Amino acid sequence: MAPRDRLSKNLYVIAPDSTASEAEIAAAMDRHDGLRAGWGGPKPGWFQTVERVGRWWYLIAAVLGSVSFILFAPNEASGAGEVGTGRRHGPDPGTVAPSRPRSGSGIRREAPRHPGDARPLPQGRQGLIPAEHERHRGYASAMEQIGGGRASQVFALDDRKVLRRGPFDAAAEARLMRYLHDLGFPVPEVFAADGAEMTMQRLNGRTLGAEVGAGTIGVPEAAKILLDLHDRLHEIDAPRFLASSTREFEMARAGTRKVLHLDLHPENVIITDDGPFLIDWTNATAGDPEYDLAVSWAIIAGIDVTELGPDTAAQSAWFEAARAGLLTTIGGRTSRPALDIAVAYRTADPNTNAAEAARLHKALNDS
Repeated sequence: MAPRDRLSKNLYVIAPDSTASEAEIAAAMDRHDGLRAGWGGPKPGWFQTVERVGRWWYLIAAVLGSVSFILFAPNEASGAGEVGTGRRHGPDPGTVAPSRPRSGSGIRREAPRHPGDARPLPQGRQGLIPAEHERHRGYASAMEQIGGGRASQVFALDDRKVLRRGPFDAAAEARLMRYLHDLGFPVPEVFAADGAEMTMQRLNGRTLGAEVGAGTIGVPEAAKILLDLHDRLHEIDAPRFLASSTREFEMARAGTRKVLHLDLHPENVIITDDGPFLIDWTNATAGDPEYDLAVSWAIIAGIDVTELGPDTAAQSAWFEAARAGLLTTIGGRTSRPALDIAVAYRTADPNTNAAEAARLHKALNDS
């Protein structure tokens, strides 16, 4: 019989009276060898090649894997990677491109209802924007941070988008913002939300508080802007998915279910060329509009001028006059029972200290 190109590990006995040709016998032996090795026929050529290479195959595979990683892995140092649309879903769901620095935030931020989101507001921000997708996590250090809240950061993705990252799921917040945006209310457009991250429209402008502090907007005009936002928002019926109970307070008095922001103050309003935009929807609730106005009153009443930075503290007389003007205007639109609820709501905030609680109660008694 003609020699085969490889030796078989199996013993074959050929009948002396076999009429099969040598080629047919060799093919039968190949088929049998393949079946014994677990194949349905002769081993493929590529597999026979791997067998011949033997242990060297592992070294070749390791080299190929390393080369592939070097060629195709994202470059974190340069911020490469996909950072376009995604979410994300903000506790400060607004977006702002800072124009010039200032000394303080102006107003202590409302504590969100999400556990763990309780860090104080960083100073020197132009506006407050509280949390897109897992694929962005590796690139946070390469993106420009342009804002932040108690426990969240906002990064610029490009000229029209920002990524907000926080410690809580942003799905409900993004859902409400989309609902309001579809109705024409001035909120940042949400492009995507995934887990604790949200990608939103980037707003170019300063907060209303910064504009008042710079003297570019007067107190009467600022009060009008705040009240106009309240009025526009309170025309909107709350969607069914929006809860009406918060911090054990029921806000839907007599069955009234309008959208309430519950953190509407000058630091959550961004003044843009397209008008004012309202950000930070973490505490939004369904309920009676009077409570929303009353909470805005309580937030402004609780401000400590010494916490606003040296520039504002040096002008305490001007600030107190401005505060008095805002409290008079907003307080004229609400009642004492609503103010009582608002003060209780604010003092239930775990970030409200004894000094602020005392200021709130003094302002309430003086009203």
